[in-house]
Amino acid sequence: MYTEEGPSGIVHGYFSQQYPFEVFSTYTRILSDLYTRCSRKLKEPYRSAAYILRILPPEKAFHYYQNGGYTGLSAHSPEEFYETLEILNNGSFRFHSSGKDFIRWLKYEIGDNILSEMFNNMERKKGCVDAVRRRCEELWRLFE
Repeated sequence: MYTEEGPSGIVHGYFSQQYPFEVFSTYTRILSDLYTRCSRKLKEPYRSAAYILRILPPEKAFHYYQNGGYTGLSAHSPEEFYETLEILNNGSFRFHSSGKDFIRWLKYEIGDNILSEMFNNMERKKGCVDAVRRRCEELWRLFE
């Protein structure tokens, strides 16, 4: 999606009368709804895996903060959570891990009790990154 000003932005504006973030938000809401509906049609363990791996809309994504301000990073799925945790600075990691924010998001928004329990027993960023990577790989292997 093109979000810059100028000639290219003007051309993209012909196709949508909404701001780029509004278009992205609408798109991810629709995609999240589709993933959720499709996951309900599957039998276990595929149902749970598809539900956990789905993409969340922006209002349910994990938004990283530090020192009271947004860092510019958000995760809309467990895979994005893995990618953002890898590059997240240690201050933001400590801020969210001390408040148990990761655990709550994994349990209540993602719906992964297993991964949230893993996080409950970890304090180091590297261990958390590895746990998310392994969990995503484990869930995707079900579909091979």
